[in-house]
Amino acid sequence: NFSRLQNLRQLSISSFNFDYNCLRGLEYLSNLTDLLLEEGNNYSNIMKSLRNSTRLYSLEIPASKITKVALNTLIKNNPGLAILDIS
Repeated sequence: NFSRLQNLRQLSISSFNFDYNCLRGLEYLSNLTDLLLEEGNNYSNIMKSLRNSTRLYSLEIPASKITKVALNTLIKNNPGLAILDIS
């Protein structure tokens, strides 16, 4: 449960296939500034959990299947975003 890690600033997850329940508490990572997601599935679940993030500086989701809507929401909500990799 990610809700216990409220002071977490950096998170890297690779080779994931999480359902929404596995990501419980991700929306409480209000100090998260750096996020790297690699080789995973269920990006939509992660994006739902992160839609309220406001402090992201670096977002790397190589080979992502992130939707335009989710990406636009993250960009809008994170004006300090300086590094974006969605290649």
